Amino acid sequence: MKLKHSLKPIGIATLIVSQASNAMPLAFTDATHTFNSTNEVRLILIDQLSELEEQLSIGLPSSPDAAQVAFNHRLSSQMSAKIDNAHQDVVDAWSIGVAKVPAVVVDAKYVVYGDLNIERALLKIRQYRKARP
Repeated sequence: MKLKHSLKPIGIATLIVSQASNAMPLAFTDATHTFNSTNEVRLILIDQLSELEEQLSIGLPSSPDAAQVAFNHRLSSQMSAKIDNAHQDVVDAWSIGVAKVPAVVVDAKYVVYGDLNIERALLKIRQYRKARP
Protein backbone atom coordinates (compact mmCIF):
# COMPACT_ATOMS: atom_id res chain seq x y z
CA MET A 1 0.00 0.00 0.00
CA LYS A 2 1.16 3.54 -0.68
CA LEU A 3 2.46 5.66 2.18
CA LYS A 4 0.12 8.58 1.53
CA HIS A 5 -3.01 6.42 1.59
CA SER A 6 -2.84 4.66 4.97
CA LEU A 7 -2.76 7.21 7.76
CA LYS A 8 -3.03 6.17 11.38
CA PRO A 9 -3.13 8.88 14.08
CA ILE A 10 -0.80 8.54 17.04
CA GLY A 11 -1.26 11.29 19.62
CA ILE A 12 -0.41 14.67 18.08
CA ALA A 13 1.37 13.02 15.18
CA THR A 14 0.30 10.87 12.28
CA LEU A 15 1.81 7.50 11.45
CA ILE A 16 1.84 6.21 7.90
CA VAL A 17 2.39 2.59 6.89
CA SER A 18 3.56 1.25 3.50
CA GLN A 19 6.05 -1.20 2.02
CA ALA A 20 9.72 -0.25 1.61
CA SER A 21 13.27 -1.23 2.49
CA ASN A 22 15.27 -0.46 5.60
CA ALA A 23 17.22 2.79 5.36
CA MET A 24 18.44 5.72 7.41
CA PRO A 25 15.54 7.71 8.88
CA LEU A 26 14.67 10.87 6.96
CA ALA A 27 13.62 14.22 8.40
CA PHE A 28 11.76 16.43 5.91
CA THR A 29 11.48 20.11 6.76
CA ASP A 30 11.74 23.64 5.41
CA ALA A 31 13.30 26.93 6.47
CA THR A 32 10.46 27.71 8.88
CA HIS A 33 10.70 24.42 10.81
CA THR A 34 14.04 23.65 12.46
CA PHE A 35 14.81 20.14 13.70
CA ASN A 36 17.24 19.42 16.48
CA SER A 37 20.29 18.03 14.65
CA THR A 38 21.38 14.41 14.83
CA ASN A 39 23.68 12.19 12.81
CA GLU A 40 21.15 9.36 12.94
CA VAL A 41 18.83 11.03 10.42
CA ARG A 42 19.22 12.42 6.90
CA LEU A 43 17.88 15.97 7.01
CA ILE A 44 16.06 17.06 3.86
CA LEU A 45 15.15 20.70 3.33
CA ILE A 46 12.38 20.66 0.77
CA ASP A 47 12.71 24.39 0.08
CA GLN A 48 16.47 24.19 -0.49
CA LEU A 49 15.97 24.29 -4.27
CA SER A 50 14.21 27.66 -4.09
CA GLU A 51 16.99 29.06 -1.91
CA LEU A 52 19.69 27.86 -4.31
CA GLU A 53 17.85 29.31 -7.31
CA GLU A 54 17.55 32.62 -5.48
CA GLN A 55 21.29 32.61 -4.72
CA LEU A 56 22.01 32.13 -8.42
CA SER A 57 19.71 34.89 -9.60
CA ILE A 58 20.14 37.62 -6.97
CA GLY A 59 21.71 40.80 -8.27
CA LEU A 60 22.10 39.67 -11.88
CA PRO A 61 22.69 42.49 -14.37
CA SER A 62 19.70 43.72 -16.37
CA SER A 63 21.40 42.98 -19.68
CA PRO A 64 20.51 39.42 -20.77
CA ASP A 65 24.01 38.75 -22.09
CA ALA A 66 25.73 40.06 -18.96
CA ALA A 67 23.23 38.16 -16.77
CA GLN A 68 24.01 34.93 -18.64
CA VAL A 69 27.76 35.42 -18.14
CA ALA A 70 27.29 36.17 -14.43
CA PHE A 71 24.92 33.22 -14.01
CA ASN A 72 27.36 30.84 -15.72
CA HIS A 73 30.15 32.13 -13.48
CA ARG A 74 28.04 31.45 -10.36
CA LEU A 75 26.95 28.00 -11.51
CA SER A 76 29.97 26.04 -10.38
CA SER A 77 30.08 22.25 -10.38
CA GLN A 78 29.56 22.40 -6.61
CA MET A 79 26.43 24.57 -7.00
CA SER A 80 25.17 22.32 -9.79
CA ALA A 81 25.58 19.28 -7.51
CA LYS A 82 23.66 21.08 -4.74
CA ILE A 83 20.84 21.84 -7.17
CA ASP A 84 20.75 18.21 -8.35
CA ASN A 85 20.57 17.03 -4.71
CA ALA A 86 17.81 19.54 -3.91
CA HIS A 87 15.80 18.27 -6.90
CA GLN A 88 16.26 14.70 -5.68
CA ASP A 89 15.13 15.67 -2.17
CA VAL A 90 11.85 17.02 -3.56
CA VAL A 91 11.38 13.85 -5.63
CA ASP A 92 12.10 11.71 -2.55
CA ALA A 93 9.50 13.57 -0.48
CA TRP A 94 6.92 13.25 -3.22
CA SER A 95 7.64 9.58 -3.98
CA ILE A 96 7.47 8.57 -0.32
CA GLY A 97 4.20 10.45 0.06
CA VAL A 98 5.21 13.10 2.59
CA ALA A 99 2.16 15.32 2.84
CA LYS A 100 3.52 18.15 5.00
CA VAL A 101 6.52 19.22 7.05
CA PRO A 102 7.99 18.66 9.49
CA ALA A 103 8.01 14.90 9.00
CA VAL A 104 10.27 12.14 10.30
CA VAL A 105 10.15 9.01 8.14
CA VAL A 106 11.55 5.56 8.98
CA ASP A 107 11.93 2.76 6.43
CA ALA A 108 9.66 4.73 4.08
CA LYS A 109 6.89 3.06 6.10
CA TYR A 110 6.36 5.18 9.17
CA VAL A 111 6.13 8.93 9.55
CA VAL A 112 5.52 11.28 12.42
CA TYR A 113 4.28 14.71 11.40
CA GLY A 114 4.54 17.88 13.43
CA ASP A 115 7.26 16.93 15.91
CA LEU A 116 10.50 18.90 15.58
CA ASN A 117 12.24 16.67 18.13
CA ILE A 118 13.74 13.87 16.05
CA GLU A 119 14.47 11.59 18.99
CA ARG A 120 10.89 11.89 20.25
CA ALA A 121 9.52 11.20 16.75
CA LEU A 122 11.76 8.13 16.42
CA LEU A 123 10.62 6.95 19.86
CA LYS A 124 6.96 7.26 18.78
CA ILE A 125 7.71 5.13 15.73
CA ARG A 126 9.59 2.52 17.79
CA GLN A 127 6.69 2.33 20.25
CA TYR A 128 4.18 1.95 17.43
CA ARG A 129 6.22 -0.79 15.77
CA LYS A 130 6.69 -2.64 19.06
CA ALA A 131 2.94 -2.58 19.73
CA ARG A 132 2.17 -3.95 16.24
CA PRO A 133 4.57 -6.78 15.41
